Amino acid sequence: MRKSGFSLIELLVVVAIIGILAGIGIVGYQAYITSVKSDVVANQDREFGRYLEQADVVVEAKLTGPEWVLSDPNTLTRCDVYVAALVAKMNGDLTNPFSSTIPAYKDGHTDPVYPAQQEVAGGQTLVFCVDLTVSAQNTAIITCANTGADAANTTGALTDPSNWNDLNGDLEVGADEIIEGQCPTPGTG
Repeated sequence: MRKSGFSLIELLVVVAIIGILAGIGIVGYQAYITSVKSDVVANQDREFGRYLEQADVVVEAKLTGPEWVLSDPNTLTRCDVYVAALVAKMNGDLTNPFSSTIPAYKDGHTDPVYPAQQEVAGGQTLVFCVDLTVSAQNTAIITCANTGADAANTTGALTDPSNWNDLNGDLEVGADEIIEGQCPTPGTG
């Protein structure tokens, strides 16, 4: 009479196949999560730009502005003070998707190595003025988002004008005016 059931070899083969499929699934899931976090950083960089445009409209129209603009009289006269206040406000609203201990935005002017090459943490957006001593309305404010999980360095000094071209002379450096590769992650701005 023949006994029915599975042999030990058959069971081991099934367990091995399940293990391989689980391993592939975990790797794919981790890649998906990293991709989503990168998309969040890129969206936060765009959100920063939209918020900056809204704040500029309020300031230029001499309307009552948000609290972060009104908190210091130098906010309207010096770009570095404006960026510091805006970065503090945005860090209060948004978080870094790669690390809860690293802020989403970095004020490039407060780094001790400014204006030299700076390190930008994974998931962080560097923000700085082309000319920090004039009002934010009279200079370009540049953002460089590091959409990767690992830290990246800027290509060179922040004040090096070879990093961007204000092609239309509007004193704003748009994503199309940043020379590719000059921000921590190429193609961001």
